[in-house]
Amino acid sequence: MNTIRVLSLTLVLLVIPAMAVLAGPPALPSNFYGTVRLNGANAPTGAYVSARVKGVECGRSSITQDPDYGTVYTLNALSDDPETPEVDGGQVGDTVTFVLELPGGGECPMPQEGVWQSGLSAEVDLDFLQVAPALVLPLILNAG
Repeated sequence: MNTIRVLSLTLVLLVIPAMAVLAGPPALPSNFYGTVRLNGANAPTGAYVSARVKGVECGRSSITQDPDYGTVYTLNALSDDPETPEVDGGQVGDTVTFVLELPGGGECPMPQEGVWQSGLSAEVDLDFLQVAPALVLPLILNAG
């Protein structure tokens, strides 16, 4: 009976580390950095930039004020965990979208995009130009 216990314990001690080695470490995040503008001006203090892959947030960072470049950001977009069925990060070649989260609420989806690459840094300058709605006035005809 002791021989069976020893063999079972030995087998467990050999299999568990082998499973951990097969899983491997997670991929390095993809790093993005650049300037942040809203209608051509610096983004407001207290705003955040989030990175999203397939609509799922995989990175978030506050913006900071740089004396030379104005408002800037740098963030890591985490990798997808292959051990889970849901998307929770990026994979090589995924499109990364950016959203400016305004202080007090509200979001501005940025038109610029990045490409997720493990362990690499990419400059993506973000600028959201909000077009003012057209002013429509009623046409009044004088019948007299």
